[in-house]
Amino acid sequence: MVSKILVPALIILLSAAAAFWMANQETEPELVKPEPPSMLVDVMRARANQVQISIEAQGSVTPRTQTVLVSEVSGLIMEVSPAFVAGGFFKKGDVLVQIDDRNYRADVKRAQASVATAQTLVTRERGLADYAESDWERAKPSLSTSRAASDLALRKPQLAEAIANLEFAEAELAKRLGDLDRTIIRAPYDGLVREKRADVGQFVAAGTQLALTFATDVAEIRLPLPDLKPWYQQLCKRPCFHDEYLQSYNEPGCTLLDTDGKGVERITENGVVVDGKEYEVDCIIYASGFEVGTPFERRSGYDTKGRDGLLLSDYWEKGMRTMHGAHVHGFPNLFIVQATQGANLISNYPHNLTESGTTVALMIKHAIDNGFSEIEVKKEAEDAWIKLLMSAPPRMIGSTNCTPGYYNNEGKGWGDGADGSIIAASSYPAGATAYFEYLKKWRSSGEFEGIEFS
Repeated sequence: MVSKILVPALIILLSAAAAFWMANQETEPELVKPEPPSMLVDVMRARANQVQISIEAQGSVTPRTQTVLVSEVSGLIMEVSPAFVAGGFFKKGDVLVQIDDRNYRADVKRAQASVATAQTLVTRERGLADYAESDWERAKPSLSTSRAASDLALRKPQLAEAIANLEFAEAELAKRLGDLDRTIIRAPYDGLVREKRADVGQFVAAGTQLALTFATDVAEIRLPLPDLKPWYQQLCKRPCFHDEYLQSYNEPGCTLLDTDGKGVERITENGVVVDGKEYEVDCIIYASGFEVGTPFERRSGYDTKGRDGLLLSDYWEKGMRTMHGAHVHGFPNLFIVQATQGANLISNYPHNLTESGTTVALMIKHAIDNGFSEIEVKKEAEDAWIKLLMSAPPRMIGSTNCTPGYYNNEGKGWGDGADGSIIAASSYPAGATAYFEYLKKWRSSGEFEGIEFS
């Protein structure tokens, strides 16, 4: 019994003594400051250099100079150059086509004979003229006259005629020599035959096309760049009247900046900043444009207040509500002269203003003539007009597939009115012409249906 108690106690005491001894033997570890690890890096010196950027595009290569070779004389083709084939290369001055020149050589001989005959006549007339002048001087004392000899007596007309005939013969010879030279068709430049249209043994008349050739010195490569090409379909944007401005992109002083459709980041004292880089410019030309589709109170500079303090912005919270785009229930004597919810004619916007302004003027005249002080559209008339507009088919323009703009509510579309909102860009279902005819009849009747005068 005693041993069972003493043995465990002895073990515990020995363990404690051993632990105490070991703790006293513990030495404080030496502190060593670690060295930072070595980082292996590649060093490269930056140098400014020209870099060629590859742009994938599809285009066409066309020669700067292209010519249709035409025969200036008629005759039988006697010989053609070995290079006178489709795809054949030639040098400037090479003989491509030889036309039969026998008749033209004969014409040159006849012209040369005519020149020789004319020269003989001129020589003879000059001799006769000299003889006539000498004969007149000898005979003048015996004639007892101081008058000068006539031109006919001195054979001046005959000499002038002979000289004229000589000039005509020389001109005819020059023409015949030219025709003879034109029987040989030479290459006007270093180039290539694209299309052959005549061959040996064929009779050609003056003006006959012989071949289509082009020069090989300079070629024009036309590559449409995707970022400069409008990708949207028709009726998305107003088309430009011409594309001549595109040539300015090739000017040495022109730099195109791709802003990814976001415009410049900011304008500094020296230029513009795009993608964090400043580009210095001498002059900035602003395209001001105009604001469309923003809240009415923003563009007018105030929020119109109607009956009982109702704000127009609150009344139009779910969309514009008018009759004819001009009259708003709860806002007497308010006339909005514009195009939306009327004809909405965008091809000739001022016409909208003319028709609307004429209508408002007749309404005001009617009120003055009858002693009325307020003009207001009835609620049921306004509702009926909105219902009519909402029944119109979808517009041809304004697709959300187009780039963002005021035609499609900056890319968000105009909705279908299912949530109770009103399609602000809606217009008269039958079109602008029909609307103007309707409006003319409406105002000319003098009844102004749907309007309350008080």
